[in-house]
Amino acid sequence: DYSPGPGTPGGYSPNPGTPGYNPTPTPGAGTPGTPGYTPGYSGTPGFGGGQAEDDNWLQYATGVLVNVVGGEHAGKAGVIRSSEGVYAQVEVSGDMTVSIEMSQMKPVVPSKKDEVAVISDSNKGGRGSLIGLDGEDGIVKIQPSLDIIILRLDCLAKLAPQE
Repeated sequence: DYSPGPGTPGGYSPNPGTPGYNPTPTPGAGTPGTPGYTPGYSGTPGFGGGQAEDDNWLQYATGVLVNVVGGEHAGKAGVIRSSEGVYAQVEVSGDMTVSIEMSQMKPVVPSKKDEVAVISDSNKGGRGSLIGLDGEDGIVKIQPSLDIIILRLDCLAKLAPQE
């Protein structure tokens, strides 16, 4: 028969350990509460959630090919000629320029050898050539520095051919 000795209030089992300490290892040890966290990976800037001014890709998209997905010009392709706020002047059908809101167009995803604009990520505003693809990533030779960088394809947009 066990009887608690002096100094063991309330009949605790002997040596209960440090109160509040849980020696069980945390599954997937890393940053707690951040499922799938990968250090140094910034995710997809500018997509989903609220659009902050920093996420406005239009300011880096002059000359970018877009597909119009909403409004009266839906289904047409165009080229961004200029932008102000969330609106861009888009040349559609090669002859008319119309004002289209950012949410009603999507940048054309580039293919290998295309000239590209970086429209998000820390390199936004950069221009270069897409020299290779690796899954969801594009390998870009930035002009004029000729640096080679790897960016997610959704950070890139195809530039219209220079006439």
